[in-house]
Amino acid sequence: MTRRSMKSSARRGFTLIEVLVVIGVVLLLMTISVAAGRAVIGGQKGKVTQSLLNTLDRALEEYITVNNGVIPAYVDTAYDMVPGPFLSPGVDNVYSEGGDSLAFTMFNGRAYPRFPDASVFLKQAKGTGVVDEIIGGIPESSLAITRGEENANLGDQDLTPSVIDAWGSKDWDAPWYTLDQQLILYVHPTNQLAQNLYGRCVNGRPYFLSAGPDKVYGNWVEMQNFGTLTEQERRQAVQDALKDNLMSSPVAPLDTANLTSDFNSTYRNR
Repeated sequence: MTRRSMKSSARRGFTLIEVLVVIGVVLLLMTISVAAGRAVIGGQKGKVTQSLLNTLDRALEEYITVNNGVIPAYVDTAYDMVPGPFLSPGVDNVYSEGGDSLAFTMFNGRAYPRFPDASVFLKQAKGTGVVDEIIGGIPESSLAITRGEENANLGDQDLTPSVIDAWGSKDWDAPWYTLDQQLILYVHPTNQLAQNLYGRCVNGRPYFLSAGPDKVYGNWVEMQNFGTLTEQERRQAVQDALKDNLMSSPVAPLDTANLTSDFNSTYRNR
């Protein structure tokens, strides 16, 4: 082999296999970077949401302190016009008033809101001690007017905002269906349905709830494919949805693996 041939051989390009290996390594590194970036962003959103829940919990604690240990009363009519998934009036288990579907469900002989909006607590606690100051610490970007002037024809002028978690949409628009948004919910110990759906209150104390990064609370209304699942698969779907929910305080978890009549009456898609 001549000296020129040796130099030419030394300067040869990559083979196809070598190029494919390099591309594969680059794609793998990109995938790892994207996954790591999503994890960081998800972690940040989790911290932001937990901070919102903690702020609401401090406001609740202030309310309880000022009222000598008495928690806010549960008034179901306060949830009229609270945003919820659209359901046609007259459908089984839907409480309807004035021609508007309010997404209430019958449970144990009483109607309860499936998605109890935290705005109900904000309105009730307003002006109690330093509650307004605490709530004032919530960023404007996490607040949304969901009932008010836009609903004037429905007779509701309540401008108390709902609280949206860090996974919520910033371009949410009327009619504010809960399935299109990440509202922070307010679970009261008198609201038996909410406790049966999301987790039971500890020591008779309300708590606040975020659906977390999967944007699913665990409510049967969200499980669109329930009609095609077995009962065991339905239970698993609920368990998976509940896993990443964030709460403002400890919650007694649901024993979804052993639900019988409660499961059939609460979770199944009717």
